[in-house]
Amino acid sequence: MRTVRAVRKDLSKIDIKMRKLFLKRMKYSTEMADIKTSLNLPFEDKDREDYLKRKYAKDIVDYRKSYLTFLDTIFSLSKEEMNNTNKK
Repeated sequence: MRTVRAVRKDLSKIDIKMRKLFLKRMKYSTEMADIKTSLNLPFEDKDREDYLKRKYAKDIVDYRKSYLTFLDTIFSLSKEEMNNTNKK
């Protein structure tokens, strides 16, 4: 059995990668807000979100519910960032 320290080390590595990807995603959300604003499109696209959830989670068995919650959270934060960008 691995130690608590070893598992924490691996979790920290993942957290660092997720942080970088999160910041990158928010940057793209800001860019998307500019594009959608210029095209007069709504920020929310439930059909696309549902499509992505089906596509990304189709082969997940373990943690499926948690993964879908994770996607919902990411989509929500992205829309929030778009709205914040639009208000600037």
